[in-house]
Amino acid sequence: MDKAVISESHPLYMGMYRGATSESALREYVESADLILDIGGVLFDDVSTGHGSARLDREKIISIHPHHVEILSNICHINSQSHTYSPVWIGDVISNLIENIKPISSKKFPQPSPITLEKNASQAITWQTLRATMQNFLEAEDILICESGLSVAFLSSLLLPKNCSFHNQTLWAAIGWATPATFGAALANPQRRVILITGDGAHQLTANEIGTMGRYGVKPIIIVLNNGIFGIEEFLAGNKSNIYNVLSPWNYAQIPHAMGCENWYCQKVTSLDELNNALEKARLHYNGAYIEVILTEKIPPALSETIYAQRYQLLPIDTYLSSG
Repeated sequence: MDKAVISESHPLYMGMYRGATSESALREYVESADLILDIGGVLFDDVSTGHGSARLDREKIISIHPHHVEILSNICHINSQSHTYSPVWIGDVISNLIENIKPISSKKFPQPSPITLEKNASQAITWQTLRATMQNFLEAEDILICESGLSVAFLSSLLLPKNCSFHNQTLWAAIGWATPATFGAALANPQRRVILITGDGAHQLTANEIGTMGRYGVKPIIIVLNNGIFGIEEFLAGNKSNIYNVLSPWNYAQIPHAMGCENWYCQKVTSLDELNNALEKARLHYNGAYIEVILTEKIPPALSETIYAQRYQLLPIDTYLSSG
């Protein structure tokens, strides 16, 4: 939920930790740390913990909440399980940390790099080639809105350019949120380009907002990933090809015109060349743009392999915040 709050172009930015879905070097660095400083009070929901695959030693965590600080026993050397300092304002705590902690030399930390296409990559639009394409497409000052589900699970590892904002609905993972959120963001800040990446299943729940966007003249770039299923629901159910996760086929690229969006650029793409061409035209088109992307994969293979290798299940917090 805090992606891009700290600039991802900052020289000390390491990346984003999300359990087994993290980059391997980052995951090893975080999980082997002597101390983990939790600023703001992390909500350890299933998405933020890589679907319960996080392995953090809870006795190495100091949590700085907005109005209290919680320290566990082995850090503060007291007999109780934890100690809470309250009321303490987070701003005062951070200011005093900055003033009193002396910089020390640290072991080399992992530094993220932009996702790139492999040499001689095929023209197929897979989750991996899509991710590399979107990495290349984003620009400074963009507002990226990523739908819950497979979109955020696989695309949140994008390395964002300077001053690029990122929004998603992590805590409740309410699919369908991102399309109306895109309208709100575009209406609130018309000077910045708002880019929506959403799966077709989530989009079907709130696609009527496209008509509202046309009515009020906002100019987002909407990218609908068409895999023909409620992808995140199928993933959570163990990829069993459940018939109730299959979507009614829509002609997505025709939706904006049907809903009265005048002069929008709309395109359906089935290859990387078509996708790159459509993205280039969408960026230059001074109006709304809507791109339907036909995926050749239903579920990201890397996501399934990573999570199910760890015996995926929704675990209670005490399980993935282990005591050692």
